[in-house]
Amino acid sequence: MSGLQRLQGRHALLTGAGGGIGLAVTEAFLAEGARCTAVDLSAQPSAGLAELLARHPERLAYASADVTRVETLGALVDGAEALRRCSNPTKACTSACSTSTSRACSS
Repeated sequence: MSGLQRLQGRHALLTGAGGGIGLAVTEAFLAEGARCTAVDLSAQPSAGLAELLARHPERLAYASADVTRVETLGALVDGAEALRRCSNPTKACTSACSTSTSRACSS
């Protein structure tokens, strides 16, 4: 890890993380030491996000979600909280999404 690590011990739930500003913010937060749940509408992460997932498997999880739906937000927060508490981000997010409401984390 490099940088100032100003976000070490913090967790960020980042929407629109599949590209553009959202992807750049996700990369910046990871560089600062944060654990992140990256959210986008696409069923699969974009190429850029997939690269970040490969480089930071212990601190980055991906969720496909429509954040305009209220029930989605609850499931995402549950997933982010589970990620904050454990060492397997992909399992944590998947588990929280499936237990909260199976449709909440898919568009």
